[in-house]
Amino acid sequence: MPSSPEQAAPLSGPGSPSGGRPASERWHRLCERLVAGLAHELKNPLHALALSLQLIEHALGGAAAPERLRRLLAGAGSEIERCRTVLDAAVALVRRPPPQPRPMDLVPVVAELVQALSHPERGRAVRLELPPAGSLRVLADPEAVREATAALIENALEALPGERGEVQVRLCACPAPAAAGRTGAWARCEIRGPVAAPLGETVRARAFEPFFTTKQGHLGLGLSRARLAVEALGGRLELEDAAAGTTRAWFELPLVQQPQGS
Repeated sequence: MPSSPEQAAPLSGPGSPSGGRPASERWHRLCERLVAGLAHELKNPLHALALSLQLIEHALGGAAAPERLRRLLAGAGSEIERCRTVLDAAVALVRRPPPQPRPMDLVPVVAELVQALSHPERGRAVRLELPPAGSLRVLADPEAVREATAALIENALEALPGERGEVQVRLCACPAPAAAGRTGAWARCEIRGPVAAPLGETVRARAFEPFFTTKQGHLGLGLSRARLAVEALGGRLELEDAAAGTTRAWFELPLVQQPQGS
């Protein structure tokens, strides 16, 4: 994956053709142009292929055509639609609007999502554990927080083994680990749920790569979009195996420091 803005060193100087823009920004602009160009160049041939399939089906007599041929044509049409979906998703990924951070309370945003995504009547429950203080004030974009939290909860629900299960969502404040080179207090949203099998090193290493998925019928963009959303706000998102056959995903955002005497 491309390095994050924190990892990429700025490339600047009077002879720089980029005008001193950070290397990460130039890389992002290059990726955006590349993906947009590919989407433009491929969508026209895909449209032509879809039209050709319709003409072939009509020439074969439509519903009167042999069933095997109709199945083959339908399968080819489905693959064309999947290609279009992948291209649209790739363009949306690289053209993400910049976040609009503002002071917000993390608790009601997460609580609203938990209520919307919990369906105990269907055997898919989500339980929320609130912080002792009752609120967690962070500087963040509410839409970005919703996107990241929803992706993690939905991922945990889809990974539940069997027909019934429960996902736990925990909100808390925690000190930044010294090893991470961070300071101050951070808000943490942790999602934990049982799984049929551990992630393993390979899946854990690739979980946030765009288009990597272990689920049939999925594009594999949910976790990569979630991490991009959190990192754009100066936070961190991780996925790991936890104890007793569970998987834990969590993200952290810096808490807003309260003014003295407030």
